[in-house]
Amino acid sequence: MYLVTETHQGCFVHTLQLTIKDSIDCQRAVIDVIAKARRIVTHFNHSATACDKLKKLQEQMNVPTKKLIQDIQTRWNSSYYMLERLLEQKKVISIYILDNPDLTDQTFHQWDLVQKLINLLQPFEEITKLSSNRECCISEVIPLVKTLDSYLSNRSKSAIYSGVDTLRSDLQKNLEKRFNHIFTEESFTLATLLDPRFKNSFFDNEGGPIYEILKRKITVQEGGSGIIKTITDGESDGEDNMPLVKLLAMERDSGASKSVHDLFWESYEHFAGEGTSGSSKRKQRSAFVEVLDDEIKLYQSHPIISRNKNPVQWWNDNKLRFPNLFPQAAIYLSAPAGSVPSEQVFSEAGNIYDAKCSRLTSDRAESLLFLHHNLPKLNYQY
Repeated sequence: MYLVTETHQGCFVHTLQLTIKDSIDCQRAVIDVIAKARRIVTHFNHSATACDKLKKLQEQMNVPTKKLIQDIQTRWNSSYYMLERLLEQKKVISIYILDNPDLTDQTFHQWDLVQKLINLLQPFEEITKLSSNRECCISEVIPLVKTLDSYLSNRSKSAIYSGVDTLRSDLQKNLEKRFNHIFTEESFTLATLLDPRFKNSFFDNEGGPIYEILKRKITVQEGGSGIIKTITDGESDGEDNMPLVKLLAMERDSGASKSVHDLFWESYEHFAGEGTSGSSKRKQRSAFVEVLDDEIKLYQSHPIISRNKNPVQWWNDNKLRFPNLFPQAAIYLSAPAGSVPSEQVFSEAGNIYDAKCSRLTSDRAESLLFLHHNLPKLNYQY
């Protein structure tokens, strides 16, 4: 049974990865710089002697004693960290390469390009790290994408873009190509609107059309009758205004065969009932719409909270003030922005199921994985 009817949404982090990869793959100079950097790092990773020499040079030149970082082609930010570490160790690496003709150092212009790449891609690295957090929810996608687009469009940062303006342009085009749909999909727009850190700040027309969509989405329990209804703009009492429990029952029984007799008298009961109670229902709906409008206005007037605060906790503290908005916030703010946290669980499970632990039972492995994730929440010190 599908209890949630929202469409599937892809991982934000993976889509951002594809955006950057597509942009970099079009830049021959950038590809050459990354390939040369990868060869340098691989040389040190495959030679303990080379690592010892590098460490001695770092100590002699008062450079931070750090190992070089090997990138992974499927993770763009690993290439960013590799270039960042190489730039930090630039002097030491250049001196080492002088005594090792098998390696080719970056040219002056290539080192300059490395610096500009790091400056340009730094916001992407911060956003990748932020959205990989397990507490990052889908409501943050629109604000992050819109901020990135604004950053790439800002011509006042011409000094940052100098030498990499083509890459900047490609990043902006690919960003729009891969994320343009999020501004029209309800799962993103409603989540952002219901996030007290953003509300309508990232929408045109102060989010008016999205608030109207929210009104049609909201369900209420009227008069303690236990009947859940969806508020719509129309006056008809058709399927859109039917009790939710009745709609679910209709879907569940849609495959069951009914006689013509039953179908005929069901239609009669529908119209006969509406004739006697239709006026009352319209009054109830009109009264609720007024209450809902007041609640939305109260939500709009509430000051936006800091982006570092937890929106779920805010809703939990204010659920009595917003009884009709709270259920929707609980639905839309529960979706994560990416699949990175769940993928990390699989990676950790792979580390637990080691070949040397051949007698490890599934229950014990599950317990170890549970402890690994939950002990830090208790501030347990290993």
